[in-house]
Amino acid sequence: MLVGLSYILTFKRGEIMKTISTLVSVFVLAAMCFVFIAQDANAGISIKESSSPSECNRKLLNARDCGRWYRLQKIGKHMNHIKPGIEDSPIWNTAKETIVAPRKIVLRGIKFDTAKATIKSESLPILRKNLAELKSNPNVKITVIGHTDSDGSVDFNQTLSQQRARAVLNYLVEHGIDVNRLNSRGVGESRPVATNNTVEGKALNRRIEILMN
Repeated sequence: MLVGLSYILTFKRGEIMKTISTLVSVFVLAAMCFVFIAQDANAGISIKESSSPSECNRKLLNARDCGRWYRLQKIGKHMNHIKPGIEDSPIWNTAKETIVAPRKIVLRGIKFDTAKATIKSESLPILRKNLAELKSNPNVKITVIGHTDSDGSVDFNQTLSQQRARAVLNYLVEHGIDVNRLNSRGVGESRPVATNNTVEGKALNRRIEILMN
């Protein structure tokens, strides 16, 4: 009776120890898997176990270490593809700068005495009409440009265009535009917008332009 009970207890104790040993092994294996998974997650990549036993044998690794070595090799290759210092590189704004072209007002109705820079009285309403807009933009710089037709010599027309542009500039100053905002120049007959072979074309070429920027 006692011998039988002792045998049963011995058998049960052996089973209990085997169960405990199995549980410990499972726990250790789970912990190792967790470590490997965490390493893979930190690396930001998904890596499979090595499917090449010969590679593991060449490295003299056992089955467990083979998987770890394979993962570390893959992680190393992945990290080598990252350019060093890329995080420290400055981020440049490559957007192209927007260049706003000056606004141009063409005053074709401005008339002068023939071959002179005297503004005719019939042109004053046109100047007054544009004066309000120029005053409403006090921070805008203004350039007055004079143009002529091709009658006369090139030098004469160049000088005449400069004088006419200056005459318009003086009118603007006399009527409240800050002289520091103003500039003038003449381009003579060099920039026609129509033919100089007709009366109508010449009338279009004789003009004053105002650039606002």
